[in-house]
Amino acid sequence: MKNLKISCGNLDVVELPFSTILGSEKRTIRIWTPEDYNSSDKNKLYPVIYMHDGQNIFRYLDDDRVMWDVNDSIQSLSSIGFEEVIIVGIDHGGVKRISELSPNVWASYGKNAPYVKNSCAEQYCDFLVNTVMPYINKNYNVKTGREFTSICGSSMGGICSLYIGLTYNEIFG
Repeated sequence: MKNLKISCGNLDVVELPFSTILGSEKRTIRIWTPEDYNSSDKNKLYPVIYMHDGQNIFRYLDDDRVMWDVNDSIQSLSSIGFEEVIIVGIDHGGVKRISELSPNVWASYGKNAPYVKNSCAEQYCDFLVNTVMPYINKNYNVKTGREFTSICGSSMGGICSLYIGLTYNEIFG
């Protein structure tokens, strides 16, 4: 596990085994925890937000790229009384991003369907639910259950989030 310098909070970066169907042996997962997160305090549990495009969501120190700055936003909300959360960012597959975030339903009927050569969202969902989530549940102090588990993304990540939320509604609230 490697730690990166970010504007606030703590960030762990791990590589988890990914499906060879999607053309990658491993995928980078970025786990953000609040400033006061203490892994040994098993009495303090946190809800989890899973986000697509993990390499674009946190603000790093000395980095000029445009990011979502989610860590700054969450830290600000926590400072005014909102519940602290853990954020898990799943890096996208580069040129395969559109395919892995495109559900078959959308790829078959969406206006951009000709751009999706091989819809892989089902494999991506399987990776999220059966690899990423068990890793997070085992290694971090998280609340489990759909009321404490969210999925989030923008653009194609938003489409995939909607699909995941509807398909796995017993897991994501």
